[in-house]
Amino acid sequence: VAPRINEVLEVSTAAARRPQAQLPPGTRLVAGTASVMTNPRPSTQLVCLHDLSQLLAAAGPSAAAAAPSAPSGAQAASAPAPEPDPAAARRSLFGLVEAHAGGEECAAWVASELPRRLAARLADCSDSAAIKAAVREAYEACDAALIAEAEARGWGGGCGVGLLLVDTCPTPPRAYLASLGAGRAFACCKQDGQAARAVPLGRPHSAADAKEKGRLAKAGATASGGLVCGLPVSRSLGDGAAKRAAPGVLLPTPDVSSFDISAAQRFVLLGSSGAWKGGAAAGETAVQKLSAELARMDARRNEIAAMLSDDSRLALLAAGRVNALQRERDERACEGAVLADLSRSLAGGKQLADPP
Repeated sequence: VAPRINEVLEVSTAAARRPQAQLPPGTRLVAGTASVMTNPRPSTQLVCLHDLSQLLAAAGPSAAAAAPSAPSGAQAASAPAPEPDPAAARRSLFGLVEAHAGGEECAAWVASELPRRLAARLADCSDSAAIKAAVREAYEACDAALIAEAEARGWGGGCGVGLLLVDTCPTPPRAYLASLGAGRAFACCKQDGQAARAVPLGRPHSAADAKEKGRLAKAGATASGGLVCGLPVSRSLGDGAAKRAAPGVLLPTPDVSSFDISAAQRFVLLGSSGAWKGGAAAGETAVQKLSAELARMDARRNEIAAMLSDDSRLALLAAGRVNALQRERDERACEGAVLADLSRSLAGGKQLADPP
């Protein structure tokens, strides 16, 4: 059975010494999202999923020069892109935007603008170093535009952004993880016959992180009660007032890492700050739990498919039972349902409302 998303994280220097392996035939890329509202304001976390080549085509030729400063979801919707070819090489973007300090408007603006700005900057990039540089430049340019937009519109606060870019154009495919703020990401690596293990991707940007603490000290900043310039993060997009008051302390530059994708990397799990109260240990637990639940989901989905495709077995089932199996396949034996269960587990029973 082909893996549901992919597998094996390799440090780029080590990967260069090994033969470049193709992904197994039939490997699919599947994205799932889920949220549990532990914050009374549900707009504090936003998810963005994009095919960057389609996004750039929908935005038109002017997108390569600069994206507009005002939110333009309606403009993008007015020029729908054609359905993508599932077999085509492409760059897919998966992002999590987390607002802080009342920065919901900033987060919504970033979720709309950053993917388009990134698509434009990546249009002529092919090698890994150039792609990493383009990602950093897109964040920094987005921050400058956001601060100007927020000042003009009277917005406050800012946001952190974690992005996973999956590039299936090269051989082997390559993934890039950009992290900015308090969110975290973990990759699940699992060789056949071995237990799943979690590999941290990036690090949370706060005064608790040793590297960030050293950087803040060099910038002449001190953290009070774990806060930097009154904020729970040391890097962000937006937060114009804090950045003007203490230049060089709050940075908009993300950490960017990359790795080749081969058949041993099951998935990458991105989560907002509330998911990782237990640090790396919480990531290890979440990855192992999700790995086991996805395996059970696949097994159950195969069972349901076998029953629904066997005419002799279908003839013995009542119509209500057939409908129940179809609902289970579509609503429970799927990535979204598995992630929803994991989100509730990570929230520790503190759910305030059902997710939208």
